[in-house]
Amino acid sequence: MKPVAWLAAGAAVALWTPLILDLRYAWLGLPEQAYGWGVAPLALYLAWERWISWRPTAPPGRRWRAAAWTAAAAGLAVYAAALPVLEANALWPTAQWAVASGAALATLAGLVLAGGPSCAAQLAFPIAFVFTALTWPTRVHLWIIGDLASANARLAAELVSALGYPAVVSGNVIAVANGLVGVDEACSGLRSLQAVWMAAWFFGEYFRLNWPRRLSLVGAALAAALMGNLARTSFLTWKAAARGIAESERWHDSAGAAELVLTLLAVAAIAIWIARHKPRKFRSADAVANHRPACDLGRLAPYLVFVLSCALAAVLGTEAWYRAHEKAAGARIRWEMTAPDASWEPVPLPQGVRDVLRYSEAAGLSSQDPRTGVRVTAFLVSWSGAAANSENPEWHDPTVCLPASGIALQADLGQFIVRIGGVAVPFAGYRFNTGGRTLHVFFCHWDAEIGQARADAATPGLGVRARRLQRVREGRRRNDVAHITFELEGGGDAAAVAWLREWAPRLLHSRLSQD
Repeated sequence: MKPVAWLAAGAAVALWTPLILDLRYAWLGLPEQAYGWGVAPLALYLAWERWISWRPTAPPGRRWRAAAWTAAAAGLAVYAAALPVLEANALWPTAQWAVASGAALATLAGLVLAGGPSCAAQLAFPIAFVFTALTWPTRVHLWIIGDLASANARLAAELVSALGYPAVVSGNVIAVANGLVGVDEACSGLRSLQAVWMAAWFFGEYFRLNWPRRLSLVGAALAAALMGNLARTSFLTWKAAARGIAESERWHDSAGAAELVLTLLAVAAIAIWIARHKPRKFRSADAVANHRPACDLGRLAPYLVFVLSCALAAVLGTEAWYRAHEKAAGARIRWEMTAPDASWEPVPLPQGVRDVLRYSEAAGLSSQDPRTGVRVTAFLVSWSGAAANSENPEWHDPTVCLPASGIALQADLGQFIVRIGGVAVPFAGYRFNTGGRTLHVFFCHWDAEIGQARADAATPGLGVRARRLQRVREGRRRNDVAHITFELEGGGDAAAVAWLREWAPRLLHSRLSQD
């Protein structure tokens, strides 16, 4: 391989590897994105297919060369600015899409310089295919939780009721005579949707379908995913109604795996049918061996040096920024929850909750006030190290997950500062209605590394976007956080706030840690 080819490979690796390394947190932490590990190899395969069927291209003119250099500079500027943000916020879709867009723009600009705009057009789809591994925007995710998942639950309840087992829907949760179905994953959405979306685009390129057929395949694939989710939910609901909740939970993972496999097979079958069973034309081995694309890598040497230098500078600068701040970081404030007396009983978190949240540690306690009859439940869920799921307060906030479980939000009570062990801890308070009963919820998203909470009193109303950018400015990428939640069933607002101020310091204890 010529030196310029090695230079091209090095530039590509330096440009795309940081994105993949940060995306691994999403692929490991979000069950619906586990398919992401296969996207890069599939993208390389599609690029190879395009390469061996290369059509001759003309060298770029002066205007195209100027446009390519301008686009590359813009793409690399976005890449360098977004990479530190992604390092601290691995699950933030905005950061993922910004880094991927910068890398894609720089890559396409290089293809234009190598073989003209038609050269870039021929490899544009394999590059764009990488975007199927990214996390969907938060608004889309919340729409799936709020509308699609709820509609899926309603249809499943209707089907099971038609079979003679009455089922009632509350949010994304289905109630049958034996208990509740789906309560552990009410805010997790429809898991196979993104994987099927990726598969549809892959098969559309694999069979070289025209764009109307590709779009038809994508639409049919999403419909198949929705039908698969409906079948799975209906099956588990029927199992719960006919055989009990334990039987439904026993089939939970098997049903999910079967749904994904059968849906992907259905997408492949639909793709073959749309392609009308036409055999794909493969080039012979001799044709591939003797193929010489009209692409002059030699003229790319200055550009490749430029891309490689910018990519390495972005990576090394990001690492230097965070390491410098990590060395200066002091002790981390973490929380522990213990029962103050024998009236408090432990509350184990179901396995389904762990599958959704992917936390490091969790503790739950419950008690009932003999005077007022108010039932109180306290939870402490923590993520340590590089676990990224904790940085999604929009997805696992009480104002998202509880309504998804059929519990209606009535009022935002504001913020309440409680001093615990000399530390000011802010809680966001909410009042919900569940089955005609009042439920007060106090929630705190605690960042152990700086000893502050998501709703810090010094910056009231600080939005999620601003908090994430603040993490970058302060050089914090560990995602060492905890969610503290207190739920009180019954009573008035003033009594609930008084309980919080009295009992939170008894249940929670801070500790300093240098690790």
